[in-house]
Amino acid sequence: RCLKVDRCESLASRSTSMCTLDYWDSDLDLEVSDDSLQASCMHSLGMQYLWKGCRSTHGVKGGKYMFEVKVLENLKVQMPETKPQNQNICRVGVSLPLSSLMLGDTPESWGWGGTGKKSHNGEFTTYGKPFGVGDVVGCVVDMDDGVVSFTLNGQFQGIAFTGIPDSAWEAGLFCHILLKNVRVQVNFSAASMWFKPPGQAIKFF
Repeated sequence: RCLKVDRCESLASRSTSMCTLDYWDSDLDLEVSDDSLQASCMHSLGMQYLWKGCRSTHGVKGGKYMFEVKVLENLKVQMPETKPQNQNICRVGVSLPLSSLMLGDTPESWGWGGTGKKSHNGEFTTYGKPFGVGDVVGCVVDMDDGVVSFTLNGQFQGIAFTGIPDSAWEAGLFCHILLKNVRVQVNFSAASMWFKPPGQAIKFF
């Protein structure tokens, strides 16, 4: 799959958002809607055990930006040996282009999941609180200070990650979702935001 990484640019001059989920930068068992703003998991014949990731079409190299993800539905699955809280999970964050789609499992990605854990480079730490169906997660990228933060239903959860590497300024950071047996909707535009950003300087993608 060919990533259109050349479209990672400063968005300060844009009046409308062109950012969507990138079907061409997603796992094959993730179903992306025609408008590229919803995603759902194939969840039968063993695929209910697999994580499905997807990045956005655009990223940022500077400034303060955010996007939102709303968990719409937990898909019904047959996983008798798996604890209920681990059957339907949404993880939200950012990653470098051309990196693994397993958000939070590598040094090039930073995520927060519905189990109330943040993750980076395969290390999971308690952060915020668990979230699920009906909740809206906001991911805030502050390229100026090199930090990533999150909101839950409009409430700021605090700084999750610091020390974003210099490579992020060169390649850009892209919005990223990682799903297991859930259906979600994403928002990259201030015109359709569910909640206001946690600061006047923060813009939507």
